[in-house]
Amino acid sequence: MNSLRVRLLVWLSFCLLGMFAVSGLLLYVYVYHEMEVHFDDVLLERVNILARTTEQRADGTLEFEFLEANLSQYQSTNNADCYQVWRRTGETVGRSLSLGIQDLPVTFPIHQYPVFKNFTLPDGRAGRLAVVNFVPHEEDIRPTETFVMALGISREELDNTLARVFQGLCLAGLALVLGTFPAVWLSVRRALESLDL
Repeated sequence: MNSLRVRLLVWLSFCLLGMFAVSGLLLYVYVYHEMEVHFDDVLLERVNILARTTEQRADGTLEFEFLEANLSQYQSTNNADCYQVWRRTGETVGRSLSLGIQDLPVTFPIHQYPVFKNFTLPDGRAGRLAVVNFVPHEEDIRPTETFVMALGISREELDNTLARVFQGLCLAGLALVLGTFPAVWLSVRRALESLDL
């Protein structure tokens, strides 16, 4: 009798643990995906704003109007974002001071836009990169040349949030396990009472 009770408890415990683990993993993967999609949407909007505020002069050079605001996140300081602009041939025509002497990890030719990828920022932080192609606006002539712009920002806030979500799921799973196993033990004991001699 005790052997039957032990076997039932062991099998039910393994089944519940498996269900909890799979459910928690699927939930985490879903939350991870949704949060990264939202992060990429915000990043894409930011790089598109930079592209829309870029003007091409009559001599073919680019003027980055957003730099007139002296945005600190593109200066040569720690915890800064970085951008880089190329011609479609891969020739750099603009870059942020925060990038230093490094180039953003973009490989030419690019056949599909936008491009998203993880990379390491110049100051060593984990980053996320968005790459788009764009045609700068021109006041006097019709724009004809297409450029490529990449914006890299820190993904530390996203990673920290995902870490907290993972910790929350682990704690919730632990609480569920601690609450469920006594109920399983009592249920098995009660169900087998009629078999006791």
